[in-house]
Amino acid sequence: MSNEQSTPIVRCSLLIAHCSLLILGKAEMGLAYAGGDVQALARMNAKEFSERLWDFAVAVARMIESIPDTRVGRHVAGQLVRCGTSSAPNYDEACDAESRRDFAHKLGIAAKEMRETSGWLRFLLKLGLVSGEQLAPLLDESIELRKMLGRSVKTVGTRTDLSPPDPMNNEQ
Repeated sequence: MSNEQSTPIVRCSLLIAHCSLLILGKAEMGLAYAGGDVQALARMNAKEFSERLWDFAVAVARMIESIPDTRVGRHVAGQLVRCGTSSAPNYDEACDAESRRDFAHKLGIAAKEMRETSGWLRFLLKLGLVSGEQLAPLLDESIELRKMLGRSVKTVGTRTDLSPPDPMNNEQ
């Protein structure tokens, strides 16, 4: 009877472990599920995630051009130019990290820059310098990217079997 009780528990733990690896999908690239479409994330490799970050940076740069040329507008625009365009190159640097520690550090910088970007986008929305219609998609994307980067930092810190991704390897 005890064998029957332990067998399902063993199977259950194996299924949970398998499930978590499936959810992490391309965990070796430093990405982890942070919400949204699990299958889309599982299909995304390091190069595709980098491209998504660069697309976001371009969208931020284009939006910045619509900020009014006022004292506050110039200040916010300057802040957004720096933080809104820096997660992509920081992520790319992480992908070429010299060590696991270097990878985690650079990935953390990318996450922090995305967090700052979300903050400045919220500030713009509250201040009304740019239309909510224009800002909403950028703010949503910044939050999603921030969660993905932040969860990736946590994953790298807890998983010893992960190594930095190879952005040139399309298999990841």
